[in-house]
Amino acid sequence: MSADILKRLKVLKIGNYVYGIFVAISLLGFYANKKEKDYIFEIDQNGAKKAHTARMIILIVAILVYIYFLENRISNRTEAETKTQKFLNNLDVLAAILFVIGAAISLYLEYRGDESAIITE
Repeated sequence: MSADILKRLKVLKIGNYVYGIFVAISLLGFYANKKEKDYIFEIDQNGAKKAHTARMIILIVAILVYIYFLENRISNRTEAETKTQKFLNNLDVLAAILFVIGAAISLYLEYRGDESAIITE
């Protein structure tokens, strides 16, 4: 097998792990929503803290995954033969950067607390 094929197989293997991570954080999101409902219906302060912690974990893991995607996009930029290919390569990297920025903003808002309180400050 050539080095290029081995590299692609390694990326696919890592991709499988990333999909597993997404399944895990999705399940953690269901847990966070359940705890948030407990807080709303039963005024359970412990439920609110658990929901906040779960959302923080989700966002931290999401940032790490998005940073991996960004690094992968940057390292896989090909020598563009046409202007269109070059534009699409740069657009792909820009999209990954925006995902990282969006996740960082979401993490900051979750860390600070209630989003509606932050907006009205």
